[in-house]
Amino acid sequence: MLNFINPYYWAIKIRNSFYDKEIFKSYKLPVPVISVGNISVGGSGKTSLIRYLCEKFSHQFNIAVISRGYKRKSKGL
Repeated sequence: MLNFINPYYWAIKIRNSFYDKEIFKSYKLPVPVISVGNISVGGSGKTSLIRYLCEKFSHQFNIAVISRGYKRKSKGL
């Protein structure tokens, strides 16, 4: 019941309904993608996991790591 008073719950609920109604579009990429992250938690081992995944799959795939930038001050690209 507590989820109903959480603003994050409602933001995600509304966003998901936009995808369900196809107001927001989903796209499939022609390459495998692994997404690792959490918008609010630091220190959970994401960097170590990324490093492990890169080492594990670098023999099978060309690897690219995309990051939004830790404590970035600039906006956009």
